[in-house]
Amino acid sequence: MCGCKTVDYKPAKAVVTNTQHRHWGYGYYKLEVYYKFFNGTDSIIGHWTASGKERIYTAKYIKGDSLIIGFNPNDNTDTYISKKIYAKPRFKK
Repeated sequence: MCGCKTVDYKPAKAVVTNTQHRHWGYGYYKLEVYYKFFNGTDSIIGHWTASGKERIYTAKYIKGDSLIIGFNPNDNTDTYISKKIYAKPRFKK
């Protein structure tokens, strides 16, 4: 038998507070997303690295986007982005 425990992730609303592009090479970047959410007792800053690579001008997430995240109630550093619920407009006209 596996001694593995299944984690019961709880959903929460979050807002993107910052993003950082980590250079991967050949003009591509890995996007690191920082977001703030409320876990029931405290406001927590979470961190997640977006899947895939992108160009600097094609960011999937920007500051101000709203998200639904999943967090482990026993370990607030164990979080992931479930989906984006509001995308801040990308271009000003």
